[in-house]
Amino acid sequence: MVNKELKKYIEENILPIYHHLDDAHNIHHARDVIKKSMKLSSFFDNIDENLVYAIAAYHDVGLASGDRKKHHIESEIFVRKDNNLKRFFSDEDIDIIAIGCREHRTSSKDTPSSIYSCIVSDADGTDPIDIMIERAYNYADKNYNSEILKNNNEIYEDIYAHLLNKYGKNGYCKYHLKESYKLFNKKEIEDILDDKELFGSIYDEVIR
Repeated sequence: MVNKELKKYIEENILPIYHHLDDAHNIHHARDVIKKSMKLSSFFDNIDENLVYAIAAYHDVGLASGDRKKHHIESEIFVRKDNNLKRFFSDEDIDIIAIGCREHRTSSKDTPSSIYSCIVSDADGTDPIDIMIERAYNYADKNYNSEILKNNNEIYEDIYAHLLNKYGKNGYCKYHLKESYKLFNKKEIEDILDDKELFGSIYDEVIR
């Protein structure tokens, strides 16, 4: 069980940050990662659910800095500066939370240093294909210029290439834990991305 006071603090002071982030990293994404992280953690013995909850809750707060490429580092810094966490955790635990935030990115080539980092990283890298498409499109809508956005086919090709490169059978997004393959739907995602016609039909339902 997660400490009620910790949960209250995060609900009132940390999760509201996600209301100010882009649509791909909004409050729904944060809650989804928390939910999946907690579910994945149940596969393991002697896991501190408070640590899992905290890492999942803080993992993307660094995006508020405006630096997407370094947001994982900014999230780590945010955790280390949040003195309120000392009410709930030891210095060693706060170190695990901070490092977990830094290591959560699915694009990282480094092996996470703890089971807690692995849990949140795998949970963060998991979405149904329609949500992946929607998040990718929302990011494009926020960051691409208007001329590119007018060319829906160009956006489609960019999104397909991005998702294939990240989540396809030879993509760089790999689970760290074998339990994640049992719990999440990576094989289904890989099969959809391997069939561009099928992907296109799903894309049409979501976007066009």
